[in-house]
Amino acid sequence: MRTSKLWILFIVIVFQSFVVKAISLSAVTIDNGISKELAISRKKELKEIHYSLFFRIPDSLKANICGEESIEFYCSGTSDVIIDFKADRSQIKRIEANGKVIKSLLKDEHIIIPYANLKKGKNRIDLSFIAGNKSLNRNPDYLYTLFVPEKARTTFPCFDQPEMKAHFTLTLDIPNMACRFKY
Repeated sequence: MRTSKLWILFIVIVFQSFVVKAISLSAVTIDNGISKELAISRKKELKEIHYSLFFRIPDSLKANICGEESIEFYCSGTSDVIIDFKADRSQIKRIEANGKVIKSLLKDEHIIIPYANLKKGKNRIDLSFIAGNKSLNRNPDYLYTLFVPEKARTTFPCFDQPEMKAHFTLTLDIPNMACRFKY
């Protein structure tokens, strides 16, 4: 009887060590900012990124800017997808991965999309959020931003690293005012 309990204990310990190794080998360390490890992993696994962004600009400078976004990309890996968003959890209103509503997982300035909600090939993440104001310069007559590296993520969820090129479609709902774009 004692020998069988020891064997069971041995098997459990060995099994746990394999599980811990498997998890630590596939996971990228998540911390504030964008680590070199995260940047390399995303660059390798994500391709053909397209953002469709919609922002509703309110009349009042004190009112929140609401945003909706679709991020489409091709995924070649089997890791969770980590989207940068330097915001408070309350700013994330809804997340869908490939048409399925998922729970908001925000950790250290990153939204984590578990791979169980993704697939190899084309994926789509839809988000509703309140835009961060840190990089927005809001004035009564104009609004502008400068998205230098690692600043876009303070306004909307994105893969905020310069070597990950993407296509953008931007739609703005602007109150009754003349509108000019300069880029």
